[in-house]
Amino acid sequence: MNSVPANTAVIGDQIFTDVLGGNRLGLYTILVAPISDKEFIWTRIIRKLERHILKKHNHFNKEH
Repeated sequence: MNSVPANTAVIGDQIFTDVLGGNRLGLYTILVAPISDKEFIWTRIIRKLERHILKKHNHFNKEH
């Protein structure tokens, strides 16, 4: 694709795959809401952990 990190974004609905992977590569990341309720059991488990992390992150940002 001949793109540089400064001109590349990752758009995804999972923190531990899309966002974390993009950040590790130095890319701009955009977290979006999932478009489907049908997911594998493992994805549902990870989403619960993601919701917990997002709640903590949002609470921290409100205090600072």
